[in-house]
Amino acid sequence: MKIQNALLGLIKMHPDITGYQLKSIIDASSGNMVRIHLSRIYPALRQMTENGLLTCRCVPSEGHLDRKCYSLTPQGEAALTDWLKKPFPFTQVRSCFDEYLLELAGMAYLGPERICSFIDEGLAWLRGSLDYSTQSLEEVESSFIVSGGSECGSEYLELWSYERDYMVEETKRRIAWLEGLRAKYASRIG
Repeated sequence: MKIQNALLGLIKMHPDITGYQLKSIIDASSGNMVRIHLSRIYPALRQMTENGLLTCRCVPSEGHLDRKCYSLTPQGEAALTDWLKKPFPFTQVRSCFDEYLLELAGMAYLGPERICSFIDEGLAWLRGSLDYSTQSLEEVESSFIVSGGSECGSEYLELWSYERDYMVEETKRRIAWLEGLRAKYASRIG
């Protein structure tokens, strides 16, 4: 995930916002599961302002540094829309779903059709990932047993089995959650 994309989405929802407020929203809305430090937020805001994606308005604050408030420019709005309309780059990395959720959170203004389409992409990826996880781990486990492994092979197999079971159940919960969300947005399509 490019931090700039997530920030553009948040600034779209909250025009005239400070970097500190952006961090607070990220922390609160993700349940502190996603961490983006101010040391990454401020340079990204500065770069996006220099690139014409944001405007920055300085607000005097008595006894403190001036507050910098950011809003999207038309160019920033176009960049956000372009990003949200592209297919999501799914990978087999666990953090991929977190990035997917961040992108999904910024889509409200694109309407229920695009949201449903994006959810369909996520469902297809999760279902494929579920099939792949189950098959590939079973193959690895069986080849480990066949090759003799090591003297603690059974302990590895037991841990791998628990990890696989956890990943499968987590993926099933994600699928169920997305299916419920999709049903809500599909009912809004006129």
